[in-house]
Amino acid sequence: MDKWMDEAIRARRVAALQEAGHVVVAHRLGLCPRKVGIQGNRSLQQLGVTWHEDSRDEEAIILVYAGVAAEWLFHPETAHPGRARDDYEDAGELLPFVEGDQATLKARAAELVARHRAEIETVAQALFEYSVLDGDEASMVVEAVEDGKDWRPALEQWRALKAASTPEADANSAGDAVPRLSVVAKSRPTGSKPELGGRG
Repeated sequence: MDKWMDEAIRARRVAALQEAGHVVVAHRLGLCPRKVGIQGNRSLQQLGVTWHEDSRDEEAIILVYAGVAAEWLFHPETAHPGRARDDYEDAGELLPFVEGDQATLKARAAELVARHRAEIETVAQALFEYSVLDGDEASMVVEAVEDGKDWRPALEQWRALKAASTPEADANSAGDAVPRLSVVAKSRPTGSKPELGGRG
């Protein structure tokens, strides 16, 4: 394999890890991504958030920082601040709306990423293999890791059932671009609390 191919594969894996960081932390914070994906060696999105009023809070900023934290955790030798510019800009737009400071929120993101390293690695592998996952599929992969199960059979069965039930819809959506800002709030059980680093 030539050097270019080595670099392209590495870049694709880094993009998958970044997006997986967003997805897993979003899952832990009770937010559900509509769709996440990578294309070639470039990330289709930084996950980000569609800033509804109920999303202008610390959780949204933490999940944005989670992509950066994932790259630094898994590839500290090649992580580069320049690649995080979009994430930092997205988070910066929300900082005036919250009480937490940037350093604290970054630290919480890093803590969550480190705590859920296994889920991030697995979602990244799924992205590397499938390129695009919808929100249900991403959650399915995370939950499979939690349950100690193999995510591939469940994901393949889900996709087969979905394709059989809505073949035209799947054909039409297959080529849809993944929106850059695509997280929506997911309802939490009454009395539950989001999992935030540094909180009791």
